[in-house]
Amino acid sequence: YSAGIIAYIASPTACSIKKCVNTALIMGSGEYTSGVIGQTANDTNAVIEHCANMGKLESTYTGDGFFGGIIGRVGTGSSTAKSCYSIGDFTMAASGYIGGIGGSVNPLTLTNCYTNYSAIRGYTDGAPDDSATNNAVITEESDLNAALAALNSGLTEPMYRLCNGKIEAYYPLNRAPVTFTGYQTTEVQSDNTYSIRFIAYVNDLNYTEAGFTLDADVVYKDKTTAQTLKSYDVDTVHTSLLAIDGGNTVEKTAPVGTYFLTFAITGIEVGTTVTFTVTPYTSSGNGTPVTFTVSK
Repeated sequence: YSAGIIAYIASPTACSIKKCVNTALIMGSGEYTSGVIGQTANDTNAVIEHCANMGKLESTYTGDGFFGGIIGRVGTGSSTAKSCYSIGDFTMAASGYIGGIGGSVNPLTLTNCYTNYSAIRGYTDGAPDDSATNNAVITEESDLNAALAALNSGLTEPMYRLCNGKIEAYYPLNRAPVTFTGYQTTEVQSDNTYSIRFIAYVNDLNYTEAGFTLDADVVYKDKTTAQTLKSYDVDTVHTSLLAIDGGNTVEKTAPVGTYFLTFAITGIEVGTTVTFTVTPYTSSGNGTPVTFTVSK
């Protein structure tokens, strides 16, 4: 079992999986591979709500496996998935049962679920009619906008993902002009400094300006200095970025209809603790400020 959030729900019981996001590459070698949940046991009544997969799924399994953006296989029971979406790519060694939402999800009732894969469900024998509950395959930007509007319904708090061993807030369902999505730090360099890169999603290329406003509280040798940093305009966007994940260089692709906006600060001295407040902006308005602390 391979999955971004839960590999296998073993006990037959009622459970809820809500507001969970996978953005990582998932590499599986077994029968079940998924962005969020690998498999649920029989007689499990699971509620999966406001979950998303934005990572690529790869599997070397050569049998008839089950591969899904949200769940690989649902065991018997009365389970539901509501307001979920997957826009990750699939690379499989065999055909198997592949679905943008689920590989085998006959007992699963889907409502307001969306994917950019060609099929919502992989194994469909006896499955309910997906079109009756507002599920759709995303093929155009307009489809994505409609999907995110439906998914946002009732979502008043951020979703969450696991990143570098920490749970952090994540905003993949926010279609504001610009949304802060995270940061990357480099390894320590020979001069005992490192760099940090801020990353945001921007949803259009037609803004006259876009960038980041940064405030920082810097602690160095037990002395705290508050710095109000100026706004930094950015004139280049990216459809993908390279990142180091587990010692390997991987490519992270921007979600459908969005672009990466980035800005880097270099020369941060080791031993310095910096609390940043980052506000991404465009000419149409500011994104939500995000505060976090970085130290090495």
